[in-house]
Amino acid sequence: MKIYRWKKLQKYILPLSRLLNFYISSNLRRQAVLEQFLGTNGQRIPYIISIAGSVAVGKSTTARVLQALLSRWPEHRRVELITTDGFLHPNQVLKERGLMEEKGVPRIV
Repeated sequence: MKIYRWKKLQKYILPLSRLLNFYISSNLRRQAVLEQFLGTNGQRIPYIISIAGSVAVGKSTTARVLQALLSRWPEHRRVELITTDGFLHPNQVLKERGLMEEKGVPRIV
C-alpha cells in the first residue's frame, strides 16, 4: 500500500472521519434517549459506508485509512472493512471463462 499523502488526509479524510463520528454519535445518543423513553433495549444498527470509483483510484487505500481513523473514535467498538478486491479475477481467468467483457466481479446467479 502506498503511503497516504498527508495533504489529502488533512483535507478530505480527517474531516470526513469527524463528520461520520458526529453523525454516528448523534444517532447513538438519540437511540439511547428513545430506548429510555420507550423502556426498550434495542439492538445497535450497523452503519454501512460505501466507497465507489473507477479502477485503481485508491478506494481500498481510502477505506483502510478511514477504517483506522474511525476505529480510534471512543464510541466505535468495531469498524470492519469488506472489499471486493478478494473477489476480482485476474485477466487470464476472465479470458478462460469468457468473461473478459464483464471484467471483475463475477455474476451472482
